[in-house]
Amino acid sequence: RWFDSSSRYYEKSTWSIGLIIEIMEKNRLWRVDITHIRGYQAPSLYVETTTHERPKAEIEALNLAKEKTRLSDFSEWTIEVVPTGRKLWNGKWLTIWEIEEIKGRL
Repeated sequence: RWFDSSSRYYEKSTWSIGLIIEIMEKNRLWRVDITHIRGYQAPSLYVETTTHERPKAEIEALNLAKEKTRLSDFSEWTIEVVPTGRKLWNGKWLTIWEIEEIKGRL
């Protein structure tokens, strides 16, 4: 609630504030594939980024992946980040279809 000069209060729309925060920050979940030059694959990792722009988010995910695994220190291993296409909704990572299904039930 916000107060004006005559000490009356009015409600500020929380929807617009939530929209601004959502525009500034976008959560993305990335799967990290680690592959040896001979074809061996290490177990996949998952990293989460909050950068809004996708190219910067991909770079952030790659840097996070390199911090999480020691295999990035060896030149024989390559690291690739792949977007999972899931969104953070009510604290859970869901696909777009799952979110639409839940919204349809509400």
